[in-house]
Amino acid sequence: MKKRLLNLVSIIILAAALTGCEGSDARKAIDDTVEEVSGARIIEKGENIKKQIQDLNAKDIERIQKDIEKGVYT
Repeated sequence: MKKRLLNLVSIIILAAALTGCEGSDARKAIDDTVEEVSGARIIEKGENIKKQIQDLNAKDIERIQKDIEKGVYT
């Protein structure tokens, strides 16, 4: 845990030192690393999965409603 915290602090310090390099590849690499270490990507993936599940549920509800209208469940 201490090692992860030390790595995160080091990355943040490095990112702060390169704030003038907004468009550079180094800046993008640092931003990606900070997101990965901080767990932002995991949260983003979780949100995407949640949205996919909601979309699938909505499709299932529409399909079931159409089946009810056709009288499949009588």
